[in-house]
Amino acid sequence: MEIKYIEPSVLHDEMLRLRKEKQMDFLECLSGMDWGIPDEKDAPDTPRGLGVVYLLESTVTGERIAVRTATLNREHPELPSVSDIWKAADFNEREVYDFYGIVFIGHPDMRRLYLRNDWVGYPMRKDNEPEKDNPLFSCPNAFITPHLAWATVEARGRLMEIMESNIAGFVNGKVINNVW
Repeated sequence: MEIKYIEPSVLHDEMLRLRKEKQMDFLECLSGMDWGIPDEKDAPDTPRGLGVVYLLESTVTGERIAVRTATLNREHPELPSVSDIWKAADFNEREVYDFYGIVFIGHPDMRRLYLRNDWVGYPMRKDNEPEKDNPLFSCPNAFITPHLAWATVEARGRLMEIMESNIAGFVNGKVINNVW
């Protein structure tokens, strides 16, 4: 499937046109991407920047279309929201914001979805260094994973309780009961 590139400045209008004229009534997928920074060795059509790939489908005709858009502004990345066109975009755009830092202009509730509010940075970006600004990320306890460090205080506490009560570890091929 070919991926059609659309400039951010016309994205919303083009997506609205696809919804109406091509009957693209189903937003199958909306995925954030970090294609990196431009390089002089890049081919003219090499995707770069922070962006999104949209997979659209018409439940009437069965036709599917893939669309991508991107911004080269890594400091303040912004793209237009399509949440007013497809309701499914609401959570998907919040997820992309949470992990890539792309702000969707016109989104009704642009805030973090998964990560803690005090999390610094955007973990799916190629230039992200979570260990530097997030002390919970590099915890000495081997059972604290980056995913657990992102969790809320309440969720972390409950996960630790479950792990402490249920875990049995292996050390040199022997089962041990107390890994904490």
